[in-house]
Amino acid sequence: MRSNAVAVMLAGLSIAMSKPAGTVPAPDSTLVDRVVYGRSLEGNRLGETPERKVAIYLPPRHGEKPEPFRARPRTEEGRC
Repeated sequence: MRSNAVAVMLAGLSIAMSKPAGTVPAPDSTLVDRVVYGRSLEGNRLGETPERKVAIYLPPRHGEKPEPFRARPRTEEGRC
């Protein structure tokens, strides 16, 4: 019974995390699939693997050299 509840919960979670119909990623953005290892999941009672597949969204300018930080002068009100 418990495994059925877990299966239903995981199915619902995967549906909730899926991309809504009609969405279009930003130009030059990337979706990367990776496998992460969770030490906290080692030896769990369900016997599931501690490895999880995750999708990582990288925005269009990811990996480029960032612009240097520039301090802005403050006004008397404390705002820039």
